[in-house]
Amino acid sequence: MTGTSTTPGRTFGCFLTAALILLLAGCGSNSPNTQSGGKRLPDTFTFFDVNANSVNGDALRSTLRGHLGREAVAGKDILDLAVFPKVSLSGVLPTLAAINGQLNPDPRARKEHAISSLSYRYPQTHYPTFTFVRLVFSANNHHPLMITIDANSDAGSILETLTAKYGPPRVVDFQDQEARLWFWERNGDHLVVHKHRNKFGRPAYLIAIFYVTRIEGLLAAEKAAGSTTAGAKTAF
Repeated sequence: MTGTSTTPGRTFGCFLTAALILLLAGCGSNSPNTQSGGKRLPDTFTFFDVNANSVNGDALRSTLRGHLGREAVAGKDILDLAVFPKVSLSGVLPTLAAINGQLNPDPRARKEHAISSLSYRYPQTHYPTFTFVRLVFSANNHHPLMITIDANSDAGSILETLTAKYGPPRVVDFQDQEARLWFWERNGDHLVVHKHRNKFGRPAYLIAIFYVTRIEGLLAAEKAAGSTTAGAKTAF
């Protein structure tokens, strides 16, 4: 009688791949943490129970805490979409570059926005492939704006699954460095995976989701607030 043996390393690898599939390619439309706050948008990209229609509240934080551990909370801050090491957004992602120019019109000045963020510095306790996770929300309607995930070399296993779900990505290779970028777009939102070498010279990945419509909504609200302030009557 013959049997098939499974090594611990292979078992862990299969579990890790399955976990990544659930995290980044799962369907979030039926998530209990997805709420209708303001205008509902089409579902695009999901991380855990977070999608374009999620709302930053106690229920969502509790779910994320169960997956990633305790969060660090920050308030009003800058919102910089140029998160990929040694990558010029204007050269490879011009849409994001144009929006980033509106968010940060003067590179010499710090412009803060009405946002809040949840950061997870030790997610590898539960998901060994992740080294840092940050989710940024609008402080006005509490919908997500962007998500960034720093991951080690094991994150490369998710690329095949993302391709199967979202179709072939646009791929960009960088001649002067050992790096590659994969890019998907759905209903205006962007999912980007960037392979690079970290500060220790090891292969690493940065996974980013940009909820572009939500970011544009933040800019529109800021512009409207600025117009109202400029037109307000004063006694002096």
